[in-house]
Amino acid sequence: MMTKKFKYLLISVCFLSCTISVYAQSTVYFFTPSTINNVCPITMNGDSIFNLRGPYKKTINNAIISIPLDMYAAAYKKCVFKEEGKVIFVANYKAQDPEKPGISEFLSEIQINLFEGSVHYIRLAAKGMYDMELKELTEKESKKYFKKSVELPEYIQE
Repeated sequence: MMTKKFKYLLISVCFLSCTISVYAQSTVYFFTPSTINNVCPITMNGDSIFNLRGPYKKTINNAIISIPLDMYAAAYKKCVFKEEGKVIFVANYKAQDPEKPGISEFLSEIQINLFEGSVHYIRLAAKGMYDMELKELTEKESKKYFKKSVELPEYIQE
């Protein structure tokens, strides 16, 4: 016959084991600067996962430039991944250049190692005048971007 203490212990252990995730989880924060006329799909190991772009801020109409410039705020997106091991994130940044016709396209990739409990901070940043890069930040560096960025809806890998 079970004692009352043992029953409570058994129920507690069963409850805790039901709430523990079966999958390992790691967190990646993606930051994007304030941008103009852009889209930036992010892929992980070749699979499209989301578009990294801040919320719409305003449209600028200029007599010199023939197209309107849609401005988007700096933003960040928290992503939770159950996958472990080395993964490759690719940003396919596309923007309409107001000074010349057509769309400029920049590809950037970064490889990181995901493991249970790991946290990574990745920033999409300009690399020179005509290129973009995905750059890993330290936790200390990321704090300033959290302060000046808008939070986007979270992405959770299914």
